[in-house]
Amino acid sequence: MGGNPAGVQFLAVPGRCARVANLMPGVRTRVSTRKPEATALAAGTLGAKLKRRRLEKGQRQIDVAHEMGVDQHSVINWEKGLKEPTAAQYPTIISFLGYEPWPAPTTFPEKLMAARLRRGWSIKRTAATLGVDEATFGRWERGRAPAPQHAATADEFAR
Repeated sequence: MGGNPAGVQFLAVPGRCARVANLMPGVRTRVSTRKPEATALAAGTLGAKLKRRRLEKGQRQIDVAHEMGVDQHSVINWEKGLKEPTAAQYPTIISFLGYEPWPAPTTFPEKLMAARLRRGWSIKRTAATLGVDEATFGRWERGRAPAPQHAATADEFAR
């Protein structure tokens, strides 16, 4: 008997739960580990931020869903990066996280989009509020400068 001086052999046998193994007769040991963070590579994603905050608060996905007024599958899909929230859901997400989940906007189009999402407004609602059509506002968010007659209004909205 070379490697085991006591002559005891350990045999791991799955119990009723796949996470429990019997290492010695009469002694139950729970072996557990955390799942590797698949989101660690994409730590800057909205899903990773939501999941990190949820875990910090000790909440389940269903708890977060109730808090945000959405379906549990929405939270699951956001965390996995399978779906993006609608504009109307961003104010609740910002409240849950305690911060805006995007980098500080530096360009005018980024400032427009941040201002719109902060309010939870669709492009359609924002365009109507600013007195322009949806296509025009969409072009502004994609980088086209507003016409001189709309520049002051767009600038005020972006602040």
